[in-house]
Amino acid sequence: MSRAPRLGAVGSLLAAVLAALAVLAAGAWAARGLRLQAAEELHATARTLAALLAGPHAPDPLPLARAAALRQLTLHDAGGRVLLALRLDDEGRRTAPQPSPPPPLEGSGGEPPAQAPPGGAVLASWVRLPGDAVPGWLHVERDAARLDAAVARIERGAALGALATLLLVLLTLRLGAARTSRALRAAARLAGEPAEDGPPSCLPETRGPREIRALNRTLNALVRQRAGERAALQELRARLRGVLDAAHDAAITLDDEGRVLDFNQAAETMLGYPRAEVLGKPLPGTILPSGHREADEGAVLELEVLRADGTPIPVRIGLAPAGEGGRRYLGVCMRELGEQRRQSEERERLLRSYRRLSRRLERLKLALDEHAIVCITDAQGRITYANRKLAELTGYARHEFLGRTHRILQAGLHEPAVYEELWRTIGRGAVWHGELADRRRDGSLYWVACTVVPMGGVEGEGQHYVSVQTDITAQKQAETALAEARRAELETGSHIQKTLLAGPPRPQARGWWISSHSEPSLGIDGDFYDVLHLDEHCVDLIIADVMGKGVPAALVGAATKMQFSRSIAELTARRDAGAGPPAPARIVAAVHRAMTPDLQSLGSFVTLCYLRLDLRRRQLTYIGCGHEETLVLRRDGGVEALPNQHPPLGILDREEYVESCVPLEPGDAVFLSSDGVVDLVNPAGERWGSERMRATLQRLVSEHPGVTSCLQRMRCEMRDFEAGATQRDDVTMLLLRVPPGDGAPAFARMEFERDAERLPQLRGFVREAAGRCGLEGEELAALELAVVEAATNVIRHAVSPLPAAPIEILVGPGEDHCLVELSYLGEPFDPRGAAEPDFSGRSEGGFGLYIMRHCCERVDYRHHEGVNMLRLYKQGARLRKVKAATRVCT
Repeated sequence: MSRAPRLGAVGSLLAAVLAALAVLAAGAWAARGLRLQAAEELHATARTLAALLAGPHAPDPLPLARAAALRQLTLHDAGGRVLLALRLDDEGRRTAPQPSPPPPLEGSGGEPPAQAPPGGAVLASWVRLPGDAVPGWLHVERDAARLDAAVARIERGAALGALATLLLVLLTLRLGAARTSRALRAAARLAGEPAEDGPPSCLPETRGPREIRALNRTLNALVRQRAGERAALQELRARLRGVLDAAHDAAITLDDEGRVLDFNQAAETMLGYPRAEVLGKPLPGTILPSGHREADEGAVLELEVLRADGTPIPVRIGLAPAGEGGRRYLGVCMRELGEQRRQSEERERLLRSYRRLSRRLERLKLALDEHAIVCITDAQGRITYANRKLAELTGYARHEFLGRTHRILQAGLHEPAVYEELWRTIGRGAVWHGELADRRRDGSLYWVACTVVPMGGVEGEGQHYVSVQTDITAQKQAETALAEARRAELETGSHIQKTLLAGPPRPQARGWWISSHSEPSLGIDGDFYDVLHLDEHCVDLIIADVMGKGVPAALVGAATKMQFSRSIAELTARRDAGAGPPAPARIVAAVHRAMTPDLQSLGSFVTLCYLRLDLRRRQLTYIGCGHEETLVLRRDGGVEALPNQHPPLGILDREEYVESCVPLEPGDAVFLSSDGVVDLVNPAGERWGSERMRATLQRLVSEHPGVTSCLQRMRCEMRDFEAGATQRDDVTMLLLRVPPGDGAPAFARMEFERDAERLPQLRGFVREAAGRCGLEGEELAALELAVVEAATNVIRHAVSPLPAAPIEILVGPGEDHCLVELSYLGEPFDPRGAAEPDFSGRSEGGFGLYIMRHCCERVDYRHHEGVNMLRLYKQGARLRKVKAATRVCT
């Protein structure tokens, strides 16, 4: 920089300093003025207070001090003694005063003038009291915190203003120096002088003569041209540096004197020399001996060179001499032969490993194809590979599978949800396992155990899935045969249990209506019940539940039932002549003595309830041994539970049994069940329970007079509660009802299974029961035909919501007719919508209702809560004579 610009910069800097000092002085003067103003205001306030306090009616100084915002007020006499001292806190409350300085001396010439106080905590002022009444001085003090804060703000503002002024001047000087520097550098470059690093700048525009402006424009054009050439050269160097650094081989450039001009990163790594250390210096002879530097263009040498640490490495060197502008250059390219050999050996090793693995995979594929069914599909499910086993199993040729999906093999036995779950599983990358049923080309069925593995696409291939299957048709056939044998075994065992070991009770005990239902959880159960007729007027009922399930429990149940028969026979044989049947307590005690040792050895026990129904006395005698409580449902709606008096059989070695009695009235019902009824559980885990069972029974018994309809409706309620849940325990139920009326019931009752083969048995029952009602001849035959036709229609057309739900039939006399009532579960039937019979023979519909209406005087239909009731009314000549005789007598 020349001397003139340098002097100008110094002058500008001095001007900036003076301007900053002026700003600071202005701030100090403003602060002093603010303090002087505050002192004058306090002095004026003191004079006003002095005038008020020196008057003849001096006011209370406390309010005055508060109004003037004083910190302390003090009165002195002429001798300096304190006459009054008052001090206030920040909230204006009076506090203990502090000592004040002595008043000015009398010879001082009067009160001191107001002056700008120095910075401090308080402002103070002295004022002489006017007049001669109370000669002396008034001293006041005021808090100076706010004044000090305002002064501090003024001083800070002045300091910031001075600093800003100084920075502004310095920035202006810097910008001017930069412009001057750019112009000087541009001129130096144009003159061929070396300039500092950085992009070239044009000369600043001048307002001089026209020749100077033209020269300025020419120089600026040259500057821009040189700038473009320099940028192109820098870009070329950057590209060359990028190419050399990206190369895996060492690249070195030498000048004609052997000095290193370039040294790429691969050379640094291979030879161990940092690039900064070798640039501009001769290349060491350990890297390239001088005798080999005069080789022809394209020459290739194989030498052993030394690294910086002295380690020898074999290399292959390529030399490329070049010249430009009278200067010669030599390009050297090196490749380490050890790395090349290592890579070659690694390739050979990988190739051998690949061949070995290929042979192994080929053998594994051969073994897999010989054992399993293999199929490969693409992401859309199209088959891209099928092995020979799949073709042999299905009957299709291998090429017939290609491009098609597995739908050609699906047998349609599985729900669509099965295949949806398969695709969801493999779609998220998981392996799917399962069993599938497919069809061969000839339509025959076969089963496979299938595993589908998703395989990600590699080397440009898309996603595909490998299915490995095993033919399990023989296994499935064996399982089906085993299940069928198991089912047949259970059916045979159940049939033997119900017929030979524990036969079913009679459909009707004398004087009582009884219906029962038993449903094992495993095909054969340990629950059993029996109805015994030991006397003309007594009926004994036994219901028992053996611990456990299945065949072992069923065998123990059959043995217990036979033991009851054996014990009853033994006790009956030993009774006195003319004595009644043995008491229930004696029977149960005898069975206990006979069964307990065997039950204990088996680790089993039996819960039971023994009931004796005395029709003549209308009395129920019972013994409960740990069984589900028997319920007595009264005709007035009440429910009475009969409690257990004893533990189950097989628990205690010795037990004294006692019995209890309750009365029964016509219309009362008795319900016996196993614990499988109250222990029903729905899918939500909720238990059926005793309370729900009692409430359901009360409602059904009050709505349905027939015990069969009531018990079958109970089954419907239980089924709806289970909602498809698996039955966990055996279920046994008995419902008994005392028929309405005194003495033997007037109605005969029969439970008829929905089986056409039992129609002859139904015909005989109707003939006998209607004959007792007074029908005979053609009237009796017509009623038989009507009842059989009604039962046939129920068997053929009525859809029962429960399997094995029987039909309940009651036959009894009316006022002048014989009444037959059929009750069964099914959908409502409206006879008004029945078709008329077609006597032309084209249609078979409508004849059943036609026959019933022409064979009977009246046919009624009724439906209530899933129970259909059909009533047939039939009059006969004998019944009409009885009715006529009754009218004559009347």
